[in-house]
Amino acid sequence: MLFGILPLFLFMMAPESSQHSSSGAVMIGKVLNFIILFGGLGFLLRKAIRDFLEAKARQISQELKEAAQWRQEWQEKREEITSRLAKLDEELIKIRQESARQAEIRKKEIIKLAQQEAERVKALTRKEIEWLYQKNLLHLKEYAAEMAIQLARKKIKEALSPERHRQIVAKSISSLGKLYEKFVDR
Repeated sequence: MLFGILPLFLFMMAPESSQHSSSGAVMIGKVLNFIILFGGLGFLLRKAIRDFLEAKARQISQELKEAAQWRQEWQEKREEITSRLAKLDEELIKIRQESARQAEIRKKEIIKLAQQEAERVKALTRKEIEWLYQKNLLHLKEYAAEMAIQLARKKIKEALSPERHRQIVAKSISSLGKLYEKFVDR
């Protein structure tokens, strides 16, 4: 069809004005070249362009479906958040009550542990006091024994005069002699 119209345009030009006709012919030639070039390209590429446009349409359709799905999901999340915000006061009260309950439980545990630790410290202190008591009692007994010995020595020295000493030694010797005689007689 294009080739049928092309000769008509060429014959319609008037040969009288060569300047106008040459610029008009150039213009018509450019338009014809444009139409032929892009028409031929369109004809050759129409299947590829159609496939491309169909693929693009499918892609856009898929993206629209995904966008609608995402929008639906976000609306559901927004509604959930809105409902949770409405219930936030109730949740805060529950959280405070739960925190107070857990704090009370923890307080009781700490008190119980502190009491157990106090009992353990008391028991250790009792043992340490008992040990110190026994240790010091032993030292005190030793000290008392030493003092008794010193006091006894002092009293013996005061009570034992040289004359009295001789009498005791003589009496002891005579007792030993009698004991020896009994032993030998047997």
